[in-house]
Amino acid sequence: MTLINVNQMSPVPWKFSAAWLGKHFDCGTETGFKRCVGACCKSPKYWPVNVQPQADGGCFHLTDTGCQLLMENRPITCLLFPLKFVAKPPFKTGIGWMTESVKIILYGRACIISSTCGINYKKGPTLVSSLAPQLIILLGSENYLTLLEQTLMGIDTIIYPQKHIHTKLVDEIRKIGGNRL
Repeated sequence: MTLINVNQMSPVPWKFSAAWLGKHFDCGTETGFKRCVGACCKSPKYWPVNVQPQADGGCFHLTDTGCQLLMENRPITCLLFPLKFVAKPPFKTGIGWMTESVKIILYGRACIISSTCGINYKKGPTLVSSLAPQLIILLGSENYLTLLEQTLMGIDTIIYPQKHIHTKLVDEIRKIGGNRL
C-alpha cells in the first residue's frame, strides 16, 4: 500500500483499491456513454445521486451527449461513478463535519452483466484510465500518475485529499444520509 500526501490535506484518508480500479469498465468515456446512454443519471433507482433531479427522476444536466456540467463542477459522487464511497456517517466536531474513513469501491450493480452498468463491464480501458480526467480533478496530475502506477502494479493506495475536496464529499454524504454513498 502506498501513502500519498497532498498539501493542505484532509485528516481523513481515502483508500483506493487496485483491484477495483484495475477492472476494465468503459464508464466515463464517450464510447461507454453511447452504450448505456447515461441510465445511471436518468432514474432515481440508480447511482449516482442526481445534481438536480426532475419530476421523472432524471438529472437536469443530462443530455443526449452526456452531462452538461463542467467536470470540475460535478459532485464527487458523479465524478467517480461507477466507483462509490463507503464512509461512516459524518459527525459534527469543533472544526466542522467529519467522517473517520472513506473506502472507494465499485458500485455493486456495476458488475452484473444484465444491469444497466453491466453493458460496459469488461469493456474498454481500466477504471483508473477511463476515469483519468475525473481523478486528476480530485487528486491532481502528479497524484493521479502515482495512483495509476500503483494500480497497474496491483497496489492499493491511500490518499489524503485536499481539505476542500474532502469537505465537498462530506457535504454530499450528509445530504444523502451516511453510508448510502
